[in-house]
Amino acid sequence: IVSRTLYVDEPQFDLPDGVGQRSYSFRFDLLDGVTGEPIVELKPIRAATLSHDTSQTTKRRLRLPLGVEDTALVNPINNRVDVSMLTSDGQEWPLGRYVFTDYPRQQFTSGDLSVGQLTDEMITIDQQIENSINGYNRQSETVVQKVLEDFEYDIQMEASPFYLTQSWGPGAYRGQILQAVALTGDYFSPWFGNDRKFHLIRAFEPANAEPTFNFDSGNQVLRDGITHNNDALTAPNRFVVVGSNSGIGVGSTSVVGSANVPDSAPHSIRNRGFVIPSVVSLPVSTPPQATAVARNLALRQVVADLVTLQTAIDPRHDSYDVILWQGEKWLEVAWSMSLTTNGVMTHQLRKSYT
Repeated sequence: IVSRTLYVDEPQFDLPDGVGQRSYSFRFDLLDGVTGEPIVELKPIRAATLSHDTSQTTKRRLRLPLGVEDTALVNPINNRVDVSMLTSDGQEWPLGRYVFTDYPRQQFTSGDLSVGQLTDEMITIDQQIENSINGYNRQSETVVQKVLEDFEYDIQMEASPFYLTQSWGPGAYRGQILQAVALTGDYFSPWFGNDRKFHLIRAFEPANAEPTFNFDSGNQVLRDGITHNNDALTAPNRFVVVGSNSGIGVGSTSVVGSANVPDSAPHSIRNRGFVIPSVVSLPVSTPPQATAVARNLALRQVVADLVTLQTAIDPRHDSYDVILWQGEKWLEVAWSMSLTTNGVMTHQLRKSYT
């Protein structure tokens, strides 16, 4: 069982009063994709960019512009790229490992230039299965281990008390299976983290969690570029999960669970005065599981109050971090950064309600 990382203060990232400058650089190591051995250090000719989006199956994307010499060295079929941030105090902060998905090259008289498009290593997992996977009456962890049995990635996974009632035949994609297991097992969507490991954590209430980062301390948030979006007028305020085999046949028992968004949310039933339900049919086997999945759906909804803001680059951000901002807790659902000195990091935060 693993837990969320709660970082201690890092003056070079938290930027307390009196700290206005810092020095750092980025390293891009080209690796042999089979052996993992380093080949050469790449030197992008323009700023590389890295983004992370929790709504995607493969959550990270890396854009890597390369010059003539590096373009000639890269074998996109085999190679991978390992990214790190190096700070002036000698520390090295990993930012994940990436696989080429596209490698367009432009021809010039001096040689070829390229802009590599890469994703995290979930792309290697999210391929079709050749043999059926039986998840019926099996625990979530057992099914995840079965899905990943042909891979050597380090798996960091929390335990779940729920059993599955699904099976998948040849041709199903592993990413689809992992997303289904995450939902019915009461997990957040899995991801590959900065540490290059596969992570799967139980869904939690951000409003009741300890903040991972405090944006109210120091001088982290840039004044420009703060925007708010709110789509509470159309957002569901009750999630209902019905077992896909419920209520079929004489004497059958329905498996139903529901969860309301918290009363403090602007689109809650209390504040709106009426129910806007979202009813889904899923392969759940017990009412507690149905209720847990309904709560999971309520936690996952990208809805109500979103803020986008910018800070200096901070390599400690990973996935599902809880941010304290303007005295309230927000769940970080996406971020992006320009991998260059003096680059900025853009964060998308979703407000949490108690």
